[in-house]
Amino acid sequence: MLLTKNIRSFESDNVVCKSLIKEKYYDQLKWLLQNRFIKSFEVCPTFQLSSKEEHEFPFLYTADFKIINLNGSVDVIDLKSMEKDEFYRKKRELKERFSCTLSCITYDEKQKWINREKLSWWSCG
Repeated sequence: MLLTKNIRSFESDNVVCKSLIKEKYYDQLKWLLQNRFIKSFEVCPTFQLSSKEEHEFPFLYTADFKIINLNGSVDVIDLKSMEKDEFYRKKRELKERFSCTLSCITYDEKQKWINREKLSWWSCG
């Protein structure tokens, strides 16, 4: 079962999580940081991305988490139940402009934390 429903808000360390999946991932990142598997992480990082059309203004994209790994690489995490076309455009631009990877992660009781792209690939095969 995927934990995608927005239920009551949770607060942990002055961080408000509006879904159970976000709270679980936040707790996971705290554990990874305490055990020195990651260098740091940020909640709700914002990136200025360009618009699709040339005459439109750039827009702000807010992800769920930004993780700085021990080797200095950056992972941006979006907790969603499904990727949309817009997700792939954001992923491409984040890689080109900010040298970071964007992953769409979800939680499944059987698989635990899983990248949605891999889950889609497995269910097609």
